Amino acid sequence: MQDLTNRKAPTLPLFLCLTTTLPYPISREDGAKDVTFHAHPILSVTLLLCLAASRLGRGTFGLASTQLAQARVPATERASFAGVEISLGQIFGLMHSLATATWSSPRDYGWLTCVSFVAVATSASMYIKWFMRERKEEREHNQDLCEVSEDAGRQYGTFEAN
Repeated sequence: MQDLTNRKAPTLPLFLCLTTTLPYPISREDGAKDVTFHAHPILSVTLLLCLAASRLGRGTFGLASTQLAQARVPATERASFAGVEISLGQIFGLMHSLATATWSSPRDYGWLTCVSFVAVATSASMYIKWFMRERKEEREHNQDLCEVSEDAGRQYGTFEAN
């Protein structure tokens, strides 16, 4: 017999259950009707899926950046590298908090979204540029190794099995 006390409820059916049992639309004091799940169900589910994908992407990014730092940064410099990385993250987090406090009106969220998109696109392009440069250097290094081994084979002869 299964232990049912530790089972977790699936998120999407719970969301659907709550949206069908709660009274919608929720009226505001000014009488305006909010956009609800029932008005745009595909958009609501898309929003939830994109939110879940962004969390997955953020977790994957954390793992990838840790792996790169461990593989590329010499052991003697990892502590200072990690300190700079954390301080830059805190500075950008503070800038994010100041921006949302300064432009806190919902009508300003479009500008905040554009700034966030530009920041993510800039960092993605910087990463792609770095990645392409690393690949190019790796190919050149492998090509140099192949040329050296060919020269050594001609100079010393090659071993041939009978």
